[in-house]
Parts: sequence; structure tokens; C-alpha cells
Amino acid sequence: MPKCFLCGQESAEPTCAACLAAAPADAPAVKLEDVLARPESEAPSAGEQTAGIKRLQRWNSILDESPIFAGQGAFEVLTPVAPAPGTLDVAVGVRFDVASAPADADPVVHMMVTLSPYGAPLMSRTDGPTAHLILCLDLSASMDEPQKYPVLRAALSSMLRELRSRWSQPVLISIVGFAWGADLLLDAVPSSVIDEEAVLRLLDEWPRRFSRYTDMAGALRIAGRIAADQVRAVKAMPVRIYVLTDGRPQDVEGTKRILGKVSKLPVDIHGFGFGDDADVRLLNEMLAGGRGASVKMVRPDTLGEAFGRVGEVSQLVVANRALLDVELRPGVIGGGAYRYRPARHRFGTGAFARGVHFSTDLGTLESGRTYSLVFQLRLRRTTATETEVARICLRVPGFGGPRTFEKVVSIQRHPGNAIPERDTEVVSAVEIVQALDRNDPATMLKSLKIRRSIYAQERRDPHILAVLDKAIRELETKGSLASLTASEHAALISHTLTTRAGRPAATSASSASSASSASPASPAKPADPSDLVTAEVAVGPGADDVTTESVE
Repeated sequence: MPKCFLCGQESAEPTCAACLAAAPADAPAVKLEDVLARPESEAPSAGEQTAGIKRLQRWNSILDESPIFAGQGAFEVLTPVAPAPGTLDVAVGVRFDVASAPADADPVVHMMVTLSPYGAPLMSRTDGPTAHLILCLDLSASMDEPQKYPVLRAALSSMLRELRSRWSQPVLISIVGFAWGADLLLDAVPSSVIDEEAVLRLLDEWPRRFSRYTDMAGALRIAGRIAADQVRAVKAMPVRIYVLTDGRPQDVEGTKRILGKVSKLPVDIHGFGFGDDADVRLLNEMLAGGRGASVKMVRPDTLGEAFGRVGEVSQLVVANRALLDVELRPGVIGGGAYRYRPARHRFGTGAFARGVHFSTDLGTLESGRTYSLVFQLRLRRTTATETEVARICLRVPGFGGPRTFEKVVSIQRHPGNAIPERDTEVVSAVEIVQALDRNDPATMLKSLKIRRSIYAQERRDPHILAVLDKAIRELETKGSLASLTASEHAALISHTLTTRAGRPAATSASSASSASSASPASPAKPADPSDLVTAEVAVGPGADDVTTESVE
């Protein structure tokens, strides 16, 4: 007899009566069988489906109760599933802009730290889904255009189809639609059993579709609740929220307030500005600097690439949290601190506590991706031939305790005040991030030229390369970017896409639906107390106590 998908008990239906009765009141009005993939031969067996969610509880034992990773609530420590030796390694690299610094002065040097994780995904596919993707999709009236809603449907369909393939790691998918109000349309369904056409019907039949409002705050409130529930249920599960909008929220302050609450969870939040009317600058202002946060500007011809990339990287996560500490040695003073890659960001004044300690949560780490940060440091005078500069420590969750990767860094010193030849790669990184501090034409021009060269080598979006070319010409001839359109300015400040070679465009006829207008739905009712999520928040690395806040 078939078994219940959730509890594994014998049941004639995919979800037994007991599990249905225990479902939360605000669960989406869709049965699991409505989104199961067809034909049946392509779907996992009943045993595989049962094992998926049921085994997830074993992964609670990944995180320990040390001060580093405390704060996500008490949980039962089950038998740890020990990984094979060497399944996770993080190479910590350090380079200075000069190979040696003058000893007879107190010079300013720049240090670039690179972190390169390699290993198997944190969550094994044999124990169920390896990540949870929460998609918040703008379905307001402005999306009712031939180059928007049908393109979104095609991109989403292509991503879900790829994630359902037998070669993909299974992930959980949740979808939140927002327009005049926000609703949960799909709640934590494994990608391996999703029928993309059934999911598209959920979007097409949503009563609020194409209504005239952009309730991003409501969508993030729902996404925050889903994320908090997921973190409580499976401490090791990587969770990522993606927000796609073609405009801007009407309630900007409310959206910022909700984002501030959600960002305290161990969850990554990313943004997609879709089309020329998207307020990428506002998205960047709200999201930049968070755990691994990036904001990309996407167009109809690149949305498929962007969604495909979302699906790909969700299967490469080797750590769902990464705490980086840079402790400067006596006599070394820290200045500016920047995230260079991914997504340029300035950490702001006082990045180094008391001028000697920098700390940040990098968010999830993906295998094969390089994470780079740049630090401005002032050295002291010395008579020694070498100065110990800093201790760099990266801590990630591990079985039985946190895994630590560290490096003690020194720089050579030479007599006199002469500056030796500089490291061109570090200098290029410094000049790019310095444009975040200064907007004078000379600094901007230098930064844009370097970005143009790097992006061409990395096969970035050709549209972005064309915008960079135009911006460079304008600065060289007029000393200003005033002639650039709002869309072109947005392209310059957004995080860019890397071309996925050989990826087909998602334009199948079956995925393109009529974008016919619908009547505005009734306003969303105010949230009651059951709509609020209590998020258990660690107050910071090394904290022993926990505070609670509501995402409201």
C-alpha cells in the first residue's frame, strides 16, 4: 500500500488524514498530488519520497551548541552522520598590493583575502532536499505585458524542469506571489516531484494576479515565516530568498522594516530587478551588505539565465553559514573594508571594531566559487624585516563542532621609503571598490575600465558590457554620466550575470501563457497574530544569549 509523503505511514492518498489535519491554517490551498510531476515514470518512487522529508531531522545534529553557532533554539541531537574526510575544504589566500612595505614609515597597504570552498553539498541527496528556495514573485499589474509575465512563466518552468531531472540535487521550492496583497502559493515541495505546468496554473489562477499594488512587505513577511520555520526544523538546511520585481514597493519603509527582521535569520536574501522600470538602486539599498546578498538587473532575454543560475547554485552549497574574523596584530590599524566578490559592498565607517577587529557573516558558501574581500591597513614603523599583520579565521558549521580555517598573515619590510612594484590584481580590486567611496570622474573612469576588462574575460552579459562602454565614453568626453538612462545607471550598480554557455533560451510555447488582465482582487486583510513569525536570533558571533523578534 502507498505511504504518506510526510510521515511514511500507510495511506491511500499521498498525504494522510492526520498530516492534513495538522497542516497550518495558512497553508496553500493546493494538494501535493496537484503538483506532482507527470508522467509517473519520471517521479521518484514512494520510498524515495518518504525518505526525503522524514530523514531531514537527522541533520539537526550538524550544528552544535557552541557560542559560535548557538541561538537557533534547542533541538534533539541525533546520531551525527560523519562525513568522509576532506569533504569540505576552504583555501584561504592572502595577497597584498605590495610584496614588501617600507620599514621607515607607517605605510598604508591593501590586503585582499580570498576564500575558495570545495567539497560535497552540505546536505546529502540521500537524506532528502539539499536546500530551500523561496521565490517571491511580483505579479502586479505592471507585469501584465508580453515581455514580462510570459517570460517569467517560461523562466520558472525551465528552472523547475531542470531541478526535476535525475541529475539534479533535490531542493525544496516555496513560491510567494505579491500584488494587492501577498499569498503563499507553494509551500516547501521537493523539486523532484513538482510538475512545472501545475505550478504555472497556480500563478495563472491566483485571484490577486495583475492587481494594482506591489506588496513586497507582505511577501517578505510570509517568506520570513517560511524561512524561520525551516531553520527551526532543520538547522543545517541552506535557505535562500529571491525577490523579483519590475518596479518598487509602495510601502518602502514597511518593506525595509520587514527586511531588517528577516535579515537577522541565517538566510540569504537576493533581488532581481526585472526590466527598465525596476528600481534597482532601491533594491540595492535595501539588500546590499546582507548575508551574501546580491541584486541583479535582468531583462526578458536574461531572466532564463538568472533563474537557471538560481537552480544550479542551490545544489552547490557546502556551508549554510560562514563567520569571517580578521584580528589585526598590535600596531596595525584597520581602515576601509569591502566585499569585492560576489557583489561589491562597502562595510562602512567603523568596519574594524576599535580599529583592530573585523567580523561578518558571509552567508552560504558554494563549492567552486571564490569569495574576496579587500581591507585597507596602516602598518607601524619597524626595524624588523617582517611584520605580522593579522590572524584570519573562517568558521563554518561542522559535525560535532564548527570547522575552522585560519591563516596568520605577515608582510615583508624593507629599509627606506621606496614603494616596490604593485600587484596588479590587488590594485585592480582596490580601484574598483574605491569607487564605492568616491564618485569623482577620474575614480569612476578607472573603476569602469577595470570592470570592463574583467567582465569581458568572464563572459558577462553583453548588454552590461555595452553599458560600460557607453559610460566610459561619456566620462572620457564629457566627464559625466548624466546622459545615461535610469536603466543604464541601474545596470552599472547591479550585480552582473555570468553567461551559462550552451543554456537554451526558455521560450517554449507551452510555457508562454496569455498575459490577459484580471480584475483587481480585494485588498489583503491585515495580518493577525498567527501571521507573525517569532525568529530566534543570535545577537552575534560569540554570543551566549538569544533574543526573539517578530517578523511583522
